[in-house]
Amino acid sequence: RSVVEKLTEDPSMPRDEQLFTQSKKIIEINSSDMLVSSKGIVTEMYHRDVSIKGNDTKIIEGVVADETGKLPFTSWLPLNGVDIGSFISFKAAQVRLFRGIPSLNFTNETSWEILPKDQSPFSKMDLISDESTSVPISSVLEKDGIFDVVVTGNIISVRPGSGIIERCPVCNRVIQNNICRAHGNVTGIKDMRIKAILDDGTGAVYIMLNKELSEIVYGKSMEEAENIMKASLSKDAVYESMKRFLIGNYLTVRGNSSKSEFGTTIVARSAWLPEDALLSRLECLLQKLPEDS
Repeated sequence: RSVVEKLTEDPSMPRDEQLFTQSKKIIEINSSDMLVSSKGIVTEMYHRDVSIKGNDTKIIEGVVADETGKLPFTSWLPLNGVDIGSFISFKAAQVRLFRGIPSLNFTNETSWEILPKDQSPFSKMDLISDESTSVPISSVLEKDGIFDVVVTGNIISVRPGSGIIERCPVCNRVIQNNICRAHGNVTGIKDMRIKAILDDGTGAVYIMLNKELSEIVYGKSMEEAENIMKASLSKDAVYESMKRFLIGNYLTVRGNSSKSEFGTTIVARSAWLPEDALLSRLECLLQKLPEDS
């Protein structure tokens, strides 16, 4: 029932001014933004062919980062001269959301330029490095979604649905009794996962670990886990074993966070036990104690 009327463009306001947006740091870009301007270093970049209405189009995908965070981008423009490590500035990039995580779209309305590397206030090597500093979980809970975030805390709960599961061979959904909600009776494919709650004292998030990460954190392969289940004649044996082994462990998780009505979840891309975590945490706690205690 909306009425849409095309108006004559106001010649007193140039088009680039109509698209003007205040420059933001990467971490400040959120779901309320439509067009944004920022600058950062390209840390990942690759080309991909897509088909749109039967026409093949080449797009560029990657990640741009500054000292505050990272965001994925998709460019429908040829970024001539841009490569991994390039320091770029862009204006009027569209912001799109996927599971609460913002991403940048470079379109015909977007302008960009390569800046001299000596103008960058942050180190290229720090941004490209795989190493990253953990942030308090409370800061993750404040946002609808964060791309590539690292948190560290204790596993305080292993949730039902962890252990050996079966997935639909068509849609990859978890199935029960060989029944998929979308495809009916199917022959399931075995898989293993960990669903847990990680707490660092400032807050708690759900974490999801796939088979590869579950094998690393749990310390048993899926084949070994299946043998546990067969020996006990119980499908919950692996879940109970995971609870005994994992609860209380200190863990660092890296991945994308998203918020839903059930809470904030981080789908892990990597996970590891922090080195010397106990000693560093003890030193941190001692520093917080009053001097007269």
